[in-house]
Amino acid sequence: MCLLDSGASPGYAPRVNAPPPWSNSWHLTLAALLVGVVTIIALLPSTNVSWSADDAYVLQHLQSPDLRTRLFAFNLDRPSGSSGAWWEGTVYQRRFVRILPSALMALEVRLLGQDPWRLHLVSLALHLLNTLLIFHLSRRWLGHAGKAALVGMLFGAHPVVVEVVSWFACQPLLVATACTLLATECWVRYRVTRKAAWLTAAVVTLLAAVTSYEAAIAAPVLLVLGDIVLHRGAGPGSPGWIPRLALLSVLVPFAVLSTWNNAGVLTPETSHRPGMLAVWNVARIDLEAYLFKGLGLVSPEAPAAYWIHNAVGEPVSVALLMVVLLPLAWWARRQPLALLGLLTFIAFLAPPWLMRATVSVLNQPTLRQLYLPLMGLAAIVTALLTGVRFRTAVILTLPLIVAITVLDREPRRGPGRGGADAARVPGERALANTDPELPVIVTGSFDPVLERAGCNYDVSLTWPGRQQMNLVPPSVSGATPRLVRMGERSFVAEADASGFAIASQRVPTPANRGQYSGGGTRFPAVPPQLLTDGQQQVGEARLEVTERNGALIKGISYTLDKPLEQYAFLAVDGCTKVRAYRPE
Repeated sequence: MCLLDSGASPGYAPRVNAPPPWSNSWHLTLAALLVGVVTIIALLPSTNVSWSADDAYVLQHLQSPDLRTRLFAFNLDRPSGSSGAWWEGTVYQRRFVRILPSALMALEVRLLGQDPWRLHLVSLALHLLNTLLIFHLSRRWLGHAGKAALVGMLFGAHPVVVEVVSWFACQPLLVATACTLLATECWVRYRVTRKAAWLTAAVVTLLAAVTSYEAAIAAPVLLVLGDIVLHRGAGPGSPGWIPRLALLSVLVPFAVLSTWNNAGVLTPETSHRPGMLAVWNVARIDLEAYLFKGLGLVSPEAPAAYWIHNAVGEPVSVALLMVVLLPLAWWARRQPLALLGLLTFIAFLAPPWLMRATVSVLNQPTLRQLYLPLMGLAAIVTALLTGVRFRTAVILTLPLIVAITVLDREPRRGPGRGGADAARVPGERALANTDPELPVIVTGSFDPVLERAGCNYDVSLTWPGRQQMNLVPPSVSGATPRLVRMGERSFVAEADASGFAIASQRVPTPANRGQYSGGGTRFPAVPPQLLTDGQQQVGEARLEVTERNGALIKGISYTLDKPLEQYAFLAVDGCTKVRAYRPE
């Protein structure tokens, strides 16, 4: 985060460059316009993506009549009516304090409808705002709009941005980054003017940042450390520490909200307890993958994969990183802004990296986790361009900007890549002649089960507000279970000799022989109540075992709250095998 202003008080480190022809308003407008155009060209294809994982339950929560559900839209109980099936054996609870993004996203859905392209355009607009804020803060330091534009374009078109633009559920990262950058600007103005209004604005926007995305809790500490490093006029005991403590105070309401939001959680998403060797292996290789992705080296075919590691091996990967990082660290040791940039990158990356390596039941070096750290990279690039001529800066950065904007096209669709697209057409065809108000009882699963492929689809993605009831599990063999009507509100599901796939392992993340893949989940299988007690209540359906052979269940009876005519039925096996049918 860049903290220098052209009118800064003497405590700020001096700028090296005078601002010749790029200082007038015309050049400033042209530079900002160029940053915006490059960012839009690079990221516009990312908006043409359908829904991905997590979008279904978030969209349902955003449209809930309950205010708390809307404001805490990223809270999740699995299995529940909005995510997961009772028979999966996957049980966890997720609790996130993301109040401002949830409110904003709920408003977007209300005004724009459940159209992925329109909502992704909002994400692109938020990223464009962040890019222009980076450009503005960089110009404060450099005093040169042309060089600041180069920094802005590198940030705006960076390959890791594709995920937060193309994945609606990632929008909290965009909001948290915008609030962090605005808080930085407000803090700079407070330091220059000493007006309490700017301090208040800094505290408010910082509070919005930490309650928008959990990794942003590093922002108050970084802003205080940046002020100490770049503004050496205030020491302990001087009036300068009172406003700094005001910045740090935003962590208190965040802690209170987090504690309140986590009350009653019994199976948290942070319940994984790996051994030390497993932690070391994951942390080491994930960090390596994150660093390569931070440098813009993203696999075109699989943006979330361990691309360089699997291509050249760990020794070569580490050697390549050392060639880049050691000279950078040596140069940065006497460059305050560069040191602050390195610290910013590490501080924003550390929470997701450490959690995924240790307590998180999910592990994958996703691109979105690098969006906040990109602010640190922008500060480092700003420091690098401080002492060079504009012409030299163009020669150094223009090839990179062209490469990530024009040549590197495929990753701009992001790792989600519209994961629900494959099931949309057969789902629409199967339910074309049904009342869109009817809940849909699913036999089988859109998700991958055992050795069968699948995708992250829910009928609510096509018909907003329509309920999908994952009631009848697939069979182990893949054959569609037979549904036999028993009464007005009841039916029996019968599997073949293989039985129902209850609490069976889901398809692991595919990996080629000899290649590392830390993706997938680390959830222990939890036997559903039906498996242990022979009966279970799932939403509005009462389930009872009618036929079993030890742990193998072959028959399940279902009693519903409403007549069967008030439900639609789908037989599903993955993304493409989807058909409508009725109990016999």
